[in-house]
Amino acid sequence: MLKGPRTTIDKGSRVQVLAGPFEGKVGVVQELDGKGNARVQLGTLSSWVPLVDLVEQTEGRERPYLGSSHRKPGR
Repeated sequence: MLKGPRTTIDKGSRVQVLAGPFEGKVGVVQELDGKGNARVQLGTLSSWVPLVDLVEQTEGRERPYLGSSHRKPGR
């Protein structure tokens, strides 16, 4: 059973790690093994994490707007 709100964690889900050496980190599920574990991409590192130690992250899904670094014409 998942800790926290019940959600379905699928490949591509954005998740937060609740326990273990990566506690508090947010990553993306790359793979599910069918035995209750998920391979989570945590930046440049990926690790197998038990599904019971993951909760789906719904906040911060939107990418921030980044203004152009190019100069404006006429300047």
